[in-house]
Amino acid sequence: MYSEQLLQVENLQKSYSGVTVLHDFSLVIRPGEVHALIGHNGAGKSTVIRMLSGSESPTAGRILLDGQEVALSSPRIARHLGIYTVFQELRLIDELTVAQNIFLGKELSTRGFVNRRKMEQRARELLCAHNLGHLDVTAKVKTLSHAEKQLVEIVSSLQNDARLILLDEPTTALQAAEIQELLQTVRDLSEKGIAFLFITHKIDEAFSVCQHVTVLRNGHIVSSKPIEEISQQQVLAYVAGHELVEKKQREPAEFKGAEVVLNVQGLHSDVLDIPEFAVRRGEVVGLYGLVGSGRTEFVETLFGARPYQRGHLQLLGRPYRPKTPRHAVRQGVYLVTEERKRNGIIPQLDSRTNMVIGSLSDFQSLGFLKRSKIEQRTDELVQRLSIKGDIRQPILRMSGGNQQKVLIARWLLPNGRVLLLDEPTKGVDIGVKAEIHAMIRELAARGYAILVVSSEVEEVVAVSDAVAVMHKGRIKVTLRGGEISEDRLLTESLEGHEYETKIPQ
Repeated sequence: MYSEQLLQVENLQKSYSGVTVLHDFSLVIRPGEVHALIGHNGAGKSTVIRMLSGSESPTAGRILLDGQEVALSSPRIARHLGIYTVFQELRLIDELTVAQNIFLGKELSTRGFVNRRKMEQRARELLCAHNLGHLDVTAKVKTLSHAEKQLVEIVSSLQNDARLILLDEPTTALQAAEIQELLQTVRDLSEKGIAFLFITHKIDEAFSVCQHVTVLRNGHIVSSKPIEEISQQQVLAYVAGHELVEKKQREPAEFKGAEVVLNVQGLHSDVLDIPEFAVRRGEVVGLYGLVGSGRTEFVETLFGARPYQRGHLQLLGRPYRPKTPRHAVRQGVYLVTEERKRNGIIPQLDSRTNMVIGSLSDFQSLGFLKRSKIEQRTDELVQRLSIKGDIRQPILRMSGGNQQKVLIARWLLPNGRVLLLDEPTKGVDIGVKAEIHAMIRELAARGYAILVVSSEVEEVVAVSDAVAVMHKGRIKVTLRGGEISEDRLLTESLEGHEYETKIPQ
């Protein structure tokens, strides 16, 4: 059934600032095949989809379509060649109708005018042909559920002659019934010759719909086999990695007598439901979970950047109601965000100013800045954190690792109580990562209560005294000391799997 090759990827490689994140990636997808690409957070799945969708170009390697080498230099070119991508963040326009979204950019017209009735009729035919006739083509997209929006985007790609559809974690935000509807649509379309690359972390779903499974770990393919030649247990073991045969044992840290710095009771928002949570002085608590688990939303809520409907929060035994980030900072709760370039650094300001921007009041007297004091304190942090580069130049000229150190330095200048770190080593090299890990442990020793959000299981194990595994806005389980291991975290976060992690021979 899957004899000829539709897409052939040969030895793709991708590097950012000299750091290689994808190594010699190769795969083949045939017409009508549903090919699963499985891996944990940070494995390289997103890098693959960005290159195949035309969003980014590979550093090395080549891509062949129907046996001919192609340059997917933009999403428009990829779509022109029949490769469409349904990202987690959908491209539909909420204020347009279902029919208008399906024909967006290729509107049907009569005598130079858009023929709305014709588009609606054609949209109904398309939806009915794919067992989606229950959707109202005249309804605005904003009235649809997330699952229905995904189906509309898939149908839109079919209207534009899609041959290969890249699905990026398509079931992350869906309920059980919606997941089954989406998977059945994928099965139906594959029988009609449409191929899919199904990017997911949900092993059971992949096995229910896919014919081939490729497993990525740390930017490398560790397995690529037809579905009948591999088991779900083996895939889980490949995702976890060979290094997990021997569990990393940790000495339990004793925090029972330590002062509770941050206490959360009954926190509820549109995405969170946290009955209880606490972090003590000197403790590092890791927040681990898959994309969409609520990790970032939790720390942003604690920082006052997201609203919550109800809940009782205490800081050192006193009520803490973070309505804004400014209020949180005044109380000594600081956040180093995941996207440092978007909402962390101020690019055109120098590194010294980026360091003190959160505590300017500490360096003022009668409305004037004490520049000598600023220079003294920032120079101390440059030495302490081994920040490389000219801190008098715009911070944009620094490497990503040194930018991250500057952001951490920003919250070491004032006297803080809680430090929230969202992906603290994202985009930095191995050497800087080790330095930041040592920095986190040092800050804990100095009395900070620290929450670390990370997609990298190795990082969470390395720095945490306790780990809260999150799933769908809830804390599924909290592990401490010797309970914390890479295989345990992976197994807890991969939904519906209770397998013993054994490495296939």
